[in-house]
Amino acid sequence: MNQQRIRSYLMACLFSLALLPLATAQAATGLISSQEALALERTGSVEQVQAWLQRDDVAAELVSMGVDPARAQQRVAALSPEELDAMAHRLDEMPAGAGVIEILGVTFLVLIVLDLIGVLNIFGR
Repeated sequence: MNQQRIRSYLMACLFSLALLPLATAQAATGLISSQEALALERTGSVEQVQAWLQRDDVAAELVSMGVDPARAQQRVAALSPEELDAMAHRLDEMPAGAGVIEILGVTFLVLIVLDLIGVLNIFGR
């Protein structure tokens, strides 16, 4: 019994020592300038908008409007940080197909109301 207790104690110590490097791991951090922070933010926004422009449906829509997708990507790269940020936020706010659920829900409610007041006989009472 005593030997098993010592063995479990040693295993607990070894396990704790094995996890010790995980607890002390630190990320390499440092101060960055405002210009570096803006450059990092701009890079993220440029990548987001460029990824959006590379989608097949967006490229097809650009071509149908007479815009060369390569030229559009060049114009995105030339945008100011404020314009780029505004464009990136608008892309997040207006995803493709937005509003479909709302339209279906409103249509369903209208049909229910019309059925209840007797104008339509959709649900067959």
